[in-house]
Amino acid sequence: MGGITEPLIINDKLMDELNFACDPVATECVLKNGKNISVLTGNNCLTAFFSEKEFSRALLPSKKPIAEYIIQNTKYWFKDMMDNFNIDGFHNWDLVAAAFIAEHSLFKHKCQNTIIDPEKLKKGFFNC
Repeated sequence: MGGITEPLIINDKLMDELNFACDPVATECVLKNGKNISVLTGNNCLTAFFSEKEFSRALLPSKKPIAEYIIQNTKYWFKDMMDNFNIDGFHNWDLVAAAFIAEHSLFKHKCQNTIIDPEKLKKGFFNC
């Protein structure tokens, strides 16, 4: 999970890429030398949006301790997205990556060669 193929715009505001750009040298090494690599970019994950209402409706009725743990440990996500992007929810990038690992059949696969540009990786850009 990382990289962007075009600017990541949320509610008309640019969001910086948060994974590949953190360590572009390591990213380049993995992308050039890894085997059987799959990349889910931030752009791919924009459809995984969870509103606070939807999130609460799914978790609040549960009596399981894990539900309460998730609620308590994700409250800041909603606040951060409201403060920074004025939206009442968040895009759950990591859930998309976990779903891809757990169930490939949920996704359309598109194999292609990529161009790895170390300078563009500094901003998280992954060129296809």
